[in-house]
Amino acid sequence: AVVSTQSGHYGRVRNSCEVSTVLSIIRTHYENMLLPVAGPVTWPQQREGHFLRGTKPVIYLVGENKINSWIDILTRELWELKGSNSCLKSSDIAVLCAFKDLTLKTTLESILKRFNTPDYQITFLAPFLSMSAEWPAVITLFDFASFAIPSSFSFLYTAISRARMYSTVIVFNYTPNTCQYFDKCLEELRRRSDVCRIVELC
Repeated sequence: AVVSTQSGHYGRVRNSCEVSTVLSIIRTHYENMLLPVAGPVTWPQQREGHFLRGTKPVIYLVGENKINSWIDILTRELWELKGSNSCLKSSDIAVLCAFKDLTLKTTLESILKRFNTPDYQITFLAPFLSMSAEWPAVITLFDFASFAIPSSFSFLYTAISRARMYSTVIVFNYTPNTCQYFDKCLEELRRRSDVCRIVELC
């Protein structure tokens, strides 16, 4: 069971088997890209085989100029997490995002307000500001067109690692065949349907 504390941390609970395996795959491909020029990666090591089972992380690949698609996905995910059968409070959920368009930030904030209450609010911040926090459920929004490929790997790894049981990643403005290392990483994740689901809306 996951027991929340007042600080928002979730101690003594590690990533589920599915989340841990996805992180291990991302790390391996990132290392393959950087090792010749930058040396070993300093990210915390993830190992497969965790006994704690959870839901499969889902990665949505949303093509360029499909802003309504990621809004619809985000809204649907929040309704699922906050539905009548859910035991989660809004404070059990984080939305981690990285984009440079401030109008998107305004749109996102207006969506989250619909699910917040005076006592419990969804956490909304950038992944690199969340390094000391963890949540049962994390939804990640990532503007693929705004960041270099090395930053994309780092962003995804950090954001997904904040989720203990439930992780959804919405990659919008995605363009395939941008980087062979990123494509290979996605290809391996596609093959690992036992631990991850890729949904392509390009």
